[in-house]
Amino acid sequence: MNRPQPNATPRDALDTLLEQHFNASTTQLTPSSGFVLSVMDAVHQQSTAPPPIAFPWRRILPGVIAILCAFVAFFLYIRTHPITGALIPTNLHLRPHADMLASNSLGITLGGTALAICLTLAVTALSFRLAGRSR
Repeated sequence: MNRPQPNATPRDALDTLLEQHFNASTTQLTPSSGFVLSVMDAVHQQSTAPPPIAFPWRRILPGVIAILCAFVAFFLYIRTHPITGALIPTNLHLRPHADMLASNSLGITLGGTALAICLTLAVTALSFRLAGRSR
């Protein structure tokens, strides 16, 4: 193997090394025996793998439509029934906690929150029950 001359520029030395590498015989560039087998195994596994599972758009579409309808209904309701200050007391920091719990607006808020939690749990339980039947 020829080494670059000491007085040559770094670019000439690099060109010489690259030329020697590309002009090398093919016996120096043979891959290891395990490499070829592992590549062929990987190609075979990819070609025999089943296609990916498609996303169930038909099952999710009714839910998406229902959510969009709920949002539209909510925004129409808010537009026709503006929120007044009676629902949200502004002097919460001045009231004692017992009086706040007895407050009608807070009772409505807590009732709505409890209803939302119960509905969420009911829908979740129903979905688990329906999913368990399909197996």
